[in-house]
Amino acid sequence: MRLLIPLYASTLFLSAFLLFSLQPMVGKFLLPLLGGGTSIWNTAMLFFQILLLGGYAYAHAMARFVPPRAQIWLHLALFAGAALSLPLSLPPGISPDNNNPLFWQLGIMAAMAAAPFFILSSTAPLLQQWFSRTSHGKASNPYFLYAASNIGSVAALLSYPVLIEPLLRLNQQALSWSSGYAVLAVFLLACALASKFGPATQSTETADDRSEVITWKRRATWLFLAFVPSSLMLGVTTYITSDITAVPLFWIIPLTLYLLSFIVAFSEKPYFTLATTRIVHVFFALILVFMMVFNGSMIIWSAAIIHLIFFFFTALLSHQELVALKPKASHLTEFFLIMSLGGALGGVFNSLVAPLLFVMPFEYLLGRADRVMFSSA
Repeated sequence: MRLLIPLYASTLFLSAFLLFSLQPMVGKFLLPLLGGGTSIWNTAMLFFQILLLGGYAYAHAMARFVPPRAQIWLHLALFAGAALSLPLSLPPGISPDNNNPLFWQLGIMAAMAAAPFFILSSTAPLLQQWFSRTSHGKASNPYFLYAASNIGSVAALLSYPVLIEPLLRLNQQALSWSSGYAVLAVFLLACALASKFGPATQSTETADDRSEVITWKRRATWLFLAFVPSSLMLGVTTYITSDITAVPLFWIIPLTLYLLSFIVAFSEKPYFTLATTRIVHVFFALILVFMMVFNGSMIIWSAAIIHLIFFFFTALLSHQELVALKPKASHLTEFFLIMSLGGALGGVFNSLVAPLLFVMPFEYLLGRADRVMFSSA
């Protein structure tokens, strides 16, 4: 029982590492065909957010309708089935559809990576839900494990351009990733064998479930708090690379800050209290307003850094507000499902809606305005 938390945390770390190293790897496969425009990045993020939503919906359905022990073996069976699509590779003889590049890109990405990404995306909520049904002393509050998952995500994003891409050719990356996927299967099996789901634990969860009523207003708040940082992440990426400076792989920086905000917010001992984050957020909001009014006196990278700091504290504030409103463990998968839906809606808004409505990246300006008004309310 003492090793249960390290086992679950290691499994979540590896799962998230594979998940977020898959994203740049798929992008690397598509780069020679599509180029490196921000629209390609936004489409890729939309694809992964939709799959993440699907994975969380699957985890929620499993939690509601399938007994814990059966969940494990069903998930392992689907995990093995997704392995049939590995190693990653482009379908032979493909060429871009210039008339409809967005849907062509989505189709190719689905053929390449949909199955493993879907099954990996469901692992974080499923494992936390499994842990909550054990007899461990911390089982009633498994949300701290989400920090381990996001640490794995950040590690993947930072190591890919620094270590993985320079040292391994693309086919070697695909084979190494497949090996990591096999190792994860062993970790999942170890979690299955180490977890004991007793009747007392399940009855306690049922009592908790009945004692807490989740209102639609609370769900809508979760949705909004997940939507704003997701939309803002894409918006700040487009804004900086289009209007301030173009930097290859710049999208990694906002996404890393986005994930770091999850790590801080969901940690057992957060580095910033919610009250502190609110004050710091207002401070950088005022700096940003001042900077944009007197933009002519600012050097380019100073402007970009201020935008990124403001974005980080906006995401951190949103996610800390989410943590403050989180439900009991019996509603964990629903909580993460709605969070994922908010993130996906942010991607849909920036990738599909905003380009039809705006000729400039006003979705970023709207996201900042919404967050400033919410924090000052």
